[in-house]
Amino acid sequence: TELFAFLSKLEAECDETSLLTVEEASWDFKSIGHFKERVGIAQYTKDHDPDATFPTEQNGSTDLVAGGGMTSMQFKTARTLKGQHGLLVNLKENAGRVDNKPTYRPYSEGSFETLVVYHFDWIANLAHCWIIPESELIEQDLLKTATCAGRKSFYVYTSVERQSNKGYAPDTWTAHFYEGATPIVLSETAERMGKTFLTQLRGKAVAEAPSASEASSSSDPVVGTKRPWCFANSDDESDSE
Repeated sequence: TELFAFLSKLEAECDETSLLTVEEASWDFKSIGHFKERVGIAQYTKDHDPDATFPTEQNGSTDLVAGGGMTSMQFKTARTLKGQHGLLVNLKENAGRVDNKPTYRPYSEGSFETLVVYHFDWIANLAHCWIIPESELIEQDLLKTATCAGRKSFYVYTSVERQSNKGYAPDTWTAHFYEGATPIVLSETAERMGKTFLTQLRGKAVAEAPSASEASSSSDPVVGTKRPWCFANSDDESDSE
């Protein structure tokens, strides 16, 4: 996306007189939402594809290119939303300004080949990951095509099991693309450059952590982890990404 477009130019633009190294500049963000997307990219390269690279294309819909350059990926961060099951993912791109206000639209077919979604549990220090191919996004009417308007958001789940036998039964198709959770591992540079954001994220997570009884009652016997609607606002609704 345009938010990460500068990353592919860093190596060429950063010389010996630069105030920041290429690695430092790649973690230098003013938005906590953008910082968390960068954490997701770092986590993905660690766990799935250490040869992945930033795209050479500027202002496009690709955040990362798989090793070998064959697959383009878009990264999003999932967040909790009060009163809702699952974790909300905003799947939209900038569509310019109208009356000096930003507008957004669904991504179109062909924008990227794989969607990678992360949700960070800062209390447990775990990164939950979903990897969803473009074909499935089209099947679920999430991307704009010649016959579909697309959608600007959807929910991800870690399990197909519903919360209870009462009320609305959510469509948990995303659980089939859940890759599990791995420890969040950040480099010294990431910890240093993102110190303010990380202090905020970790501190807020601890402050909003459920009690021991609440945590035990939310365990999921199917997947062995807390149900997705019980993540205790580890990535809360204040994040607009």
